[in-house]
Amino acid sequence: MAFKRYIVLLFLGIGIALTSFGQTDWRHKSYPKLMGGQITPAVDFPGIQIYLFLSPECPLCKSYAPVLKSKAVKYASNKFYWIAVFPGTFYSPAEIKKYTQKYGLNFSAILDNEKEITQSLSATITPEYRDWE
Repeated sequence: MAFKRYIVLLFLGIGIALTSFGQTDWRHKSYPKLMGGQITPAVDFPGIQIYLFLSPECPLCKSYAPVLKSKAVKYASNKFYWIAVFPGTFYSPAEIKKYTQKYGLNFSAILDNEKEITQSLSATITPEYRDWE
């Protein structure tokens, strides 16, 4: 079984941990995009994938939005793919779209209605960050 390593960094400064995971099914499934259509992470993002777990009403998500935007612009390249993940069904696509437009978050947004990505990457709070290479 091929193992991948990824770094877990909590924006709240809780800490950094290195963890190994086996390749899972979630990267090969399609998820609804905020602007319509589908995203399949393994196909659409062949480089380093940076997953940002966000919530439109979270005060920290609102506070960090300008920082996330500047980092996404600074590190935009063919090797880095920034993906906003909105777990669950608490917020409508219209609410999420309003949040991303208000803060200028122009990277891909996935609606993780079943929390499959969220659980696979062990995300537990918002905002939270995961990368996958």
